Amino acid sequence: MTVAARQQPRHPDPPALADGFHPHGIREPVTVKGAVIPGLRASFYRRAVGGRTETVGLYALEGREVFAAWGWVGEAHCRYNAVRRDGGGWYPTRRGCPVLRPLWEHGQVRGLGVMAGRMLLPFVLGTPSRPQRNG
Repeated sequence: MTVAARQQPRHPDPPALADGFHPHGIREPVTVKGAVIPGLRASFYRRAVGGRTETVGLYALEGREVFAAWGWVGEAHCRYNAVRRDGGGWYPTRRGCPVLRPLWEHGQVRGLGVMAGRMLLPFVLGTPSRPQRNG
């Protein structure tokens, strides 16, 4: 088997909002697995593409972009998702909806955990950024 045959197909990067997307709505607060995540805001955008409507949700915690999820209106679930890297850029895009979990401390939600590849990245309330991870 060649190296090219073993490589996973590359999924698309998150869509650029400047490419014809228009605001569609905002959800705040956002609930994850039954827990309200304080400071988590979801901003939704849409654009028409050949008779279909593409949709993007950008999620930010206390103003820091955390992840994007996108696909087509009418699909049961997200087609793709990607997690924002500290300092810009994205971790590799994954198929489907993002894997999320509330982060608890002393009975209170203290942030959001988001899977990027095989890593659960913590986004903790009240911190300017997460420790940089390679991946």
